[in-house]
Amino acid sequence: MITEDLFDELKRFETEYIQFPPFQKAFSEIEDTLNLFRRTGIAHNFLVLGESGTGKSSLCRLINERFQRLFLPDRDVVPVLIVSVPPIVNLASLVEAMLKAIGHPFPSSGSLSQKTE
Repeated sequence: MITEDLFDELKRFETEYIQFPPFQKAFSEIEDTLNLFRRTGIAHNFLVLGESGTGKSSLCRLINERFQRLFLPDRDVVPVLIVSVPPIVNLASLVEAMLKAIGHPFPSSGSLSQKTE
């Protein structure tokens, strides 16, 4: 029988990260690069690849937690944009996925050139 305490422990376990060396190295490199961008304006993009179960989604969640979106009165600040590449990818589907990720109200509307603009 699952008790409330066991349920709470399982929920807590799901939100913790196992900091194995490759995960820790990837997180540290991404964090260093984001801090470099803040100091210099030199931007880098990352593509996170790996076999199923290697921690790609966990890495993205942790980065997203560490560098949270800010909602200011005059604008939203998106320090990191994490986008899952659609299964059938082309420029239009990728741009739409990026618009969804930034919270655009109508990511499917408009031509490709309008979306990329």
